[in-house]
Parts: sequence; C-alpha cells; structure tokens
Amino acid sequence: MIPKNIKLLFCIPFVIIICYLGYLMNRYSSIPDTIPIHGYGNNADGFGSKKFLFLPVVLNLIILMFIWMCIRKPDSMKFSFEVKEEDKAKTYYMLQMVLVVIAIFVTIMTTLLFSDVVYG
Repeated sequence: MIPKNIKLLFCIPFVIIICYLGYLMNRYSSIPDTIPIHGYGNNADGFGSKKFLFLPVVLNLIILMFIWMCIRKPDSMKFSFEVKEEDKAKTYYMLQMVLVVIAIFVTIMTTLLFSDVVYG
C-alpha cells in the first residue's frame, strides 16, 4: 500500500514535465533547427536537431517508471541491513520518500539539461 502523500509528491515530477513541455511547445518555432547538444555556453562541440529537446522528457519518463516500480514494491528491494518486522512500515515509508525526492531531483535536472537552448 502506497501512502497518499507519497502518491501526491510523486505527481510533482509530472507537473514539472508538463510545464516543460508546454513551455517548449510555446517556444519551439523560435528555436533554431540546429542546436548545440554537447558542451556548455558558447563552447559547443556537437550539434543536432531541435528534436533533441524532447530527449529529457523521454529519459525522465523512463527513469520515473523505474522509480515508480521501486516505490510500488519496496519489499523487493535488497537492503544492506536486516529489516525488523516492527520497523518494516517505517523503513518502507522512508525508502519511498527518498525515491520520491530522487524523482523530483532527477526531473528538475533533466529539464534543465537544455536550459540554455529552451529558456535562453
């Protein structure tokens, strides 16, 4: 059973993705057809199509699916310590909370991956 607050917090990455997609679709026509895909700032050493701007969304959704599978079945996780029966609920809750925080962090980082192209 997944606690309600874990489910609600896990919605945050999807809100971030939807906002990123909305902003990207709004700015898509003003982005040049060729964008830097490797390097930082003015030091680009690789270029590609602006379709690469959707790559963070796809990567993020794959990562979120994996994290959600771990959240759904915390008992399948291998711990480096023995989980006592009386502490099982608390340990699983903490694991799920950490996974949600990781999901939010990963989503923020992947949407910032092309920030100088999309937001610049």
